[in-house]
Amino acid sequence: MVQVQRQLFTVEAYYKMAEVGILKPTDRVELINGEIIQMSPIKSPHANSITIIEEILYEQLIKKVTIRTQNPIRISNLSEPEPDIAVVKYSRNRYSNHHPKPEDTFLLI
Repeated sequence: MVQVQRQLFTVEAYYKMAEVGILKPTDRVELINGEIIQMSPIKSPHANSITIIEEILYEQLIKKVTIRTQNPIRISNLSEPEPDIAVVKYSRNRYSNHHPKPEDTFLLI
């Protein structure tokens, strides 16, 4: 039996692959536990559900939290998933300097 050794990637290496063109802006991937995982396409029913949930959360929680749709959350040096919706601590600058971390996160969908 041949054993295959996996190469795990850090968030920094993942960004570097995007920067040099190995990963393209059109690639639907995310980094989970050091592995680059291809994401499923977002079909109409899925997109509609996300929109409805986002609107409800926004109406109820405006200026109390920041609601992020399909944007990264920095879980660790090996994981930066892009959940459909993340409810995170309110940030006036909308996390322009860094992605939210677990301690900033209230809910992931």
